[in-house]
Amino acid sequence: MMIWKPCEKIFFSRTWVTGLSFLFFLFSTTDIFLSAAPHDENVSVSCVEENELAGEFPKRWLTSEARSKKLQEPVSLSWSHAPLRVSFTKFCRLQKIALVMDRRVNPELTVTQTFQNMSMIYLMRHALTVLEDPTHFTREPGGLYELSQIGDVLYVGPKPYVRKLQTLIYLQERKVPADARKIWMKKTVLTWEDFDRPRDILQKIAERYQIGVSNLKNVPHDLWWGNRLPEMTLTEQITLILGQFNLTYDVDSSGKMITIKPLNLSEITVTRMYPKDLEARLAEAKKVFGETEYYLKDNKLCVNAPVEVHQFLQAKKKSLEQINVGGFKSYVAASSAVKEGSLDTFRFSGMVKGPFFHILNELGRKGLSVQYDAQSMQDAGINPNVIISVEAKDFTAAELMREIARQGGCKLHVEGSKFIFYAK
Repeated sequence: MMIWKPCEKIFFSRTWVTGLSFLFFLFSTTDIFLSAAPHDENVSVSCVEENELAGEFPKRWLTSEARSKKLQEPVSLSWSHAPLRVSFTKFCRLQKIALVMDRRVNPELTVTQTFQNMSMIYLMRHALTVLEDPTHFTREPGGLYELSQIGDVLYVGPKPYVRKLQTLIYLQERKVPADARKIWMKKTVLTWEDFDRPRDILQKIAERYQIGVSNLKNVPHDLWWGNRLPEMTLTEQITLILGQFNLTYDVDSSGKMITIKPLNLSEITVTRMYPKDLEARLAEAKKVFGETEYYLKDNKLCVNAPVEVHQFLQAKKKSLEQINVGGFKSYVAASSAVKEGSLDTFRFSGMVKGPFFHILNELGRKGLSVQYDAQSMQDAGINPNVIISVEAKDFTAAELMREIARQGGCKLHVEGSKFIFYAK
């Protein structure tokens, strides 16, 4: 089916039909660039004007410590029915932070939200939970997409994939033969132009690193926004391209040839053995990072989990604020020391700080029964982004919840072990 829209340059990317190439239609008042093909539910929609609206690329991206510091600096902004892809891209370019939006992110989604004195990480993560679909006049279910990073590049993509992204990169790096690791760890900038095909981008990467690629034809046809990214390793560059098509690769024994293959997310896990006395800590980690399985074997814990969980278990400090999700610290910045026994014996100590709704979500993940109707609370004027800051000193769960409700501007009803937040 052909789609016409005057006075714009539009490209609809789909699987090619044999013998069908670009069709050009020139009119005095229009500039239309279309390609047509059979329907593909995984189609991505690209538009040159959108990339232009996102602003100029900075002369130099922030990297390493400077980038980490910038991501934690408070910012304030307001979006009203703003297209997600353009808004995120423009915001990050202004902050000199490199970003890639996965091709599977719905380009029609918008965000309406005001953020006050919130770090970039909090802001972007929260925005992904309040997306709107203007084509259906509905609010998108929260949690479809998540934020992670590949090297010094922020990455927004489907949650199931993003939650495994750090582990995928970790496992791929370990597959590289020792003799080839020097070239695979060498960092180079990654760039491509508007309407470049991902298979061509991948071919250029391979030529630059002097490696061969088998099954390149398995990379579907698509045309992408142009991008300029900071230096990345070979593993990071290949994963950034292939992962968006649910593909990954094997490396041969020489390290000079890769074979593209389908990606099975269920296989992206790390298995290690730990002392049995870490079981309580492991149970806490599972509340933050659900993709974790463990069982006893020879009186030790056999843990199948994302690499972030293993990093948490191996850290000298094992409080929950140390666990990373996608390479970033958990929303609740402080630990919650939960003692054995009934709810009345729970005690919380430390600094609990972050956006209101995210605090509630994180406490729920830690095992407390937290309930609230986000839409009705926002309709009543409650700001989901107001920063909650509680310095808890041996607080009971009820004491902590009451203080959070007070700062959030709502009421709290305690029903047995349930904490129900609602508008005044």
